[in-house]
Amino acid sequence: MTELGESVAVAVVVEAPNKKAKKKRKKKPSPECDYWRKTHKSDYNGPDSKFVTSTQISPVSVAFRLEVNIVRRKLRIISVFKWGTVASDVNKRQKRRTIRMFKAKVAAWSGRYKMKIVDPECGKKTMPIMFRLQWSPDDTKSSAPYKVNLYKTFPRAAVTGWDVDIGHDSDVVPNAGWVLQHEYGHTLCLPDEYFYGAVTSATVVYKKADGSNKSITLEPANNNIMRTHASWRFRKRFFYFVAVEAQELLRQKSGRNVTCEII
Repeated sequence: MTELGESVAVAVVVEAPNKKAKKKRKKKPSPECDYWRKTHKSDYNGPDSKFVTSTQISPVSVAFRLEVNIVRRKLRIISVFKWGTVASDVNKRQKRRTIRMFKAKVAAWSGRYKMKIVDPECGKKTMPIMFRLQWSPDDTKSSAPYKVNLYKTFPRAAVTGWDVDIGHDSDVVPNAGWVLQHEYGHTLCLPDEYFYGAVTSATVVYKKADGSNKSITLEPANNNIMRTHASWRFRKRFFYFVAVEAQELLRQKSGRNVTCEII
């Protein structure tokens, strides 16, 4: 017992950290999932010029590059354009503006929807769908199947085969590039969703990666980028082709029943 006023010293023992404690080991990814860390390409623009029939809208040929890296969550559609016919009354400044506007409107397709990948061995991943336009030969040495024919004005912009016909004053400047965004959709094998001529009723059919179809009746009107002038609305069905193409590619690389879905 201590007398009143005396202080008592209390010893506090602090245990030193055990340096020999085993660190938690990260679980090594299965060799079955090695392909997740690699960038896979389905290249329709490169030196092999491998144009194939679209798995979405037949019998239109597709000419874009699909790039996917699952671990990095990178999923890109890359298209390559070049100049075809340029009218003599179109100046260099207008050509530069057209390229700049075309690239911006293609990029605006990005981030609208996402794709979910499910691998029975490796799990699930969700990634945004990104779009990019390259201009040959300035941006890439890859061959450019699509030729952009630029006129001062053009009566009605269109994609016919590998030709993209547009007018600078009629399509690029006054409407802030809506026509460019719409016509780019055709190079992805997307159809118009409006009537032609004397047609009074019609439907268009989109294929999904799971093998099912989605039928769209053109009436009543369904405003979107592929139907209505100056409408900037994008529908999920416009991106089904990405899941179709990606699923085919990833099944080849994995040897398993990988599934892809637009969400």
